[in-house]
Amino acid sequence: MLMPRLVTLTEVQPIIGLENKKMLDIVGFDTLELEAAKIIRDRTGIVLPDSAASRPADLDWVITPAAWIIQWLTTPRLPIVTEESRRLWQRQYDDALAMLRLHVVTPTTSTGAAHIGIIDGLED
Repeated sequence: MLMPRLVTLTEVQPIIGLENKKMLDIVGFDTLELEAAKIIRDRTGIVLPDSAASRPADLDWVITPAAWIIQWLTTPRLPIVTEESRRLWQRQYDDALAMLRLHVVTPTTSTGAAHIGIIDGLED
C-alpha cells in the first residue's frame, strides 16, 4: 500500500534547522512527513498524492508549510532545545497553519454555482 507523500526529505532539508535534520535521521522522515501530510490534508481538504513526484505543480506551495510542521513535530523529540529555537519553530508552525488557511479547498458544484430547486411532493 502506498503511503501518501507531499514532500521529500530533499525538499525540506534546506528549510529546517540543523538540529531537526539530525532528528529526522533518528525518528524517521517518513513518519514525520506522514503526520505533516495528514495535518495539511485535514486543515485544507486537499487530496494527498501517492508520492511527492506525483504532486501536482499547483500544490508546490505545501513544501514550506510541510517543512515547518515537520520541524515542529521534531521539537518534543529533541534532547535539548533552546528557548530561542522553540519560539522560532512555534512561530514558523503558526505561520504554516496560517498558510494552510489560505489554501482551504472549497467544494463547488459542477457548474461552480449554487443550485436552487423544487422538491417534488412538498406542498406549501
